[in-house]
Amino acid sequence: MVRLKGITAAGFLAIGALVTSACGSESASGAGNEPESVDSTAVAATTSAAPVEAVEKSTPTSTDEELPEDGLGATIVPADVLEGGLTLEDEGLSMTDDDTGRQLFTFESLGGDLYQVKGTDGSGELEPLCWRAPDQDEISPSPIVAGECDTGEENLEFAFSKSGDGYVISRENGELKLNLGKNGLEYGDKLTTKWKVVIPG
Repeated sequence: MVRLKGITAAGFLAIGALVTSACGSESASGAGNEPESVDSTAVAATTSAAPVEAVEKSTPTSTDEELPEDGLGATIVPADVLEGGLTLEDEGLSMTDDDTGRQLFTFESLGGDLYQVKGTDGSGELEPLCWRAPDQDEISPSPIVAGECDTGEENLEFAFSKSGDGYVISRENGELKLNLGKNGLEYGDKLTTKWKVVIPG
């Protein structure tokens, strides 16, 4: 009986060793078969990507949103007057309700709100001339006279500043504002007239 018990104990020890070895092998093989990790950043980038729709830029449709640089040109009229507009004659700028003088204007940008304003007539019979501020010793019935274009002189610079549904026309950093007074065009430190730029057609 003692010998049988010894054999039995030894057998149990051998079986235990085999079981332990088998478990170790399964653990090793299981560790090699683990699924590969997935980059969460790549998944997020893939799932969050969405088609981007093209956005079309709208263009202004109002005729006085832009000052034409070339082409036929535009007329300039007081915003609160139903009839008449500006015309540039040889003697200077004035208001008119007929077709005399140069009533079509184009604007060469000089930076910021500054422009050189050229006047032409619809028939092409008159020589194109530009707005010019009179010299200090020059006597003129108008605060703006006619002059040769493309001279690069400061007295050809006029500011057109957008204000509501019209423009403020001025010189001297806005201190001299062009208004329509009782006796015609005049400069003033206070604004009384806004102007609209209207492209024919």
